[in-house]
Amino acid sequence: MSSYTPPVPDTVDSDDARTREALESLIDIAADGVEGHKRSAELVEDAVAKPLFELWSRQRADFLATLQQFGAEYNVTTGDPGTGTGTVHRAWLTTLEAVAGDDAVIGAAATGESVAIASYESALENDLPSELRTVVQEQYNSIREIHERLENWDAV
Repeated sequence: MSSYTPPVPDTVDSDDARTREALESLIDIAADGVEGHKRSAELVEDAVAKPLFELWSRQRADFLATLQQFGAEYNVTTGDPGTGTGTVHRAWLTTLEAVAGDDAVIGAAATGESVAIASYESALENDLPSELRTVVQEQYNSIREIHERLENWDAV
């Protein structure tokens, strides 16, 4: 008489699955950041804000490229990275700028960074491979600095 023993879950496979999910999310968030900061740079007239948004868009493009390299190692497939929410948020930026100006665009960008922070915090809750964890932590720290700068824009 044989008895069925269910397979023991392979922790490496589940860790890899969580890593893939975290990478997919971060790749989408980074792509949203590239486009969001680029759009903000196009919309603001402030002489300090415009080059900062351009810089942050390029920085987020670097983040995206790095995350996509890790994604390739973990077989993460992202067709056209970014989220639907990010697309809506960028459209909202255009509307805000038309009616409320630079302050509204800066406020909306801060909101976008809050979303990115939450995604990075969620990813960091996983047991990520050490090299990836280091990269994600560094990117997270940069995003928090940008968020703080945007939140305190009047004090600049």
